[in-house]
Amino acid sequence: MAGFTGMLQADGYSGFEALYDANRTNPGPITEVACWAHCRRKFFNVWGDTQSPAAKEAIDRIAAIYVIEAKIRFAPHEERLAQRAETGPLLDAFFAWAEAVLAKLSAKLPLADALRYAINRR
Repeated sequence: MAGFTGMLQADGYSGFEALYDANRTNPGPITEVACWAHCRRKFFNVWGDTQSPAAKEAIDRIAAIYVIEAKIRFAPHEERLAQRAETGPLLDAFFAWAEAVLAKLSAKLPLADALRYAINRR
């Protein structure tokens, strides 16, 4: 990765943190592109263990994003861009909701961990 600059899709492995340092100058910064599947899995695990309504809501909100992506998977570039504009409001709503829910939870709960994981990869 020494000569790479651009976007990197990876999981939340802490060993990658130095790659995402905004002050990385040689050759330049790497932008983390987080994976919704990793975020969703954390909520799915909480739902399976606790039947938490908030975990289920997170799964449903992420599913709405997946619907848009599935619809445009093989569409022409212009159509993909136009349809992806629909995801912006969904993402804004998801993160506003996640921050509001997180503020009400004990920091030690698995749901809080899942929310922090998603929020920190926004």
